[in-house]
Amino acid sequence: MIEEAIRLPADLRAAIRRSRRTRKRAEREHENAQEQTRAAAEALVDEGVSLRDAGELLGLSHQRVQQLVQAR
Repeated sequence: MIEEAIRLPADLRAAIRRSRRTRKRAEREHENAQEQTRAAAEALVDEGVSLRDAGELLGLSHQRVQQLVQAR
């Protein structure tokens, strides 16, 4: 296998580093948002809120709320 070295100007290397950092941060935030949504769905259902109403409150379908609650 032959590897080729690509030389980029410093500003492009910096742009690539920023892009990778930003994507990694977005991935962590997405995971956090998923966990917070799951916790909120569980709390709502545990308090007797219907799946449909919990979905409305969270901006999700009632089917998605059911998936989140069943994943316990």
